[in-house]
Amino acid sequence: MNDFKHWHKKALRCYKDGRYKDAISHFDEALKYEPDNIEILIKYSHCLAKTERYDDAIRCCNRILEKNFGNENALMCKGNIYLEMGNFEKSLSCYDAVLKLNEDNDMVWYNKGLLFCDFQRLHEALDCFDRALEIDPLNAMFWKEKGVCYGEMNQNEKALECFEKSLEIDGSYIDAAYNKGFALMVLGRREEAKSVLKDAGKRSKNVPELREMIEDVLSDIESDESDSNTISGKRNVFYVDFRRKKTPRPPFP
Repeated sequence: MNDFKHWHKKALRCYKDGRYKDAISHFDEALKYEPDNIEILIKYSHCLAKTERYDDAIRCCNRILEKNFGNENALMCKGNIYLEMGNFEKSLSCYDAVLKLNEDNDMVWYNKGLLFCDFQRLHEALDCFDRALEIDPLNAMFWKEKGVCYGEMNQNEKALECFEKSLEIDGSYIDAAYNKGFALMVLGRREEAKSVLKDAGKRSKNVPELREMIEDVLSDIESDESDSNTISGKRNVFYVDFRRKKTPRPPFP
């Protein structure tokens, strides 16, 4: 194994494990051999962003775009970083730049939907999720996020329909199962909610934060003092916080 492959392999292992600081040091070594490797630079920028080195992450994206102006992945990555920074305008500008190059990029429509959702422009978010689903109607994640958006609009029946569609596509998708249980609870269908959430809890043993959320909701259901209005007002809507904390947005492969 040559030196590049050695460092690249070590970097990828750390990257997949979420050990971003270690990944950065290994990517640094790999980039000495292939400084213009776009695949590495995209992952490198993600690692920098995950360690809150946002300015360095943006510079890394710009490094790609200086030589590859129309690189969709670099533009989308840059938009994702600005979204993490809470910079709506710059994030939107990057996503729109990608869509000018390729209006069929489903992941950019999805990310743009997340952006609008974060800034409570919910009708625009729904339009974006619908565009993503026109391109890829069998994407469970897209259906789940559309459901989250409906949930934030208090359109809980429509939210439930989206979560059920997500689970039809991927029955093992715990995010969608949690959201389905939450929606059923808000709709007052507590026995169904308990069944769905207990099943999701059994499958979330390796995800302690999710398991804790499920246990909290089940506790609310069991409480004589709780009702759907109290419950829905207690926590951030459905699954938004957990997604933000645990799921890197594409194109972070």
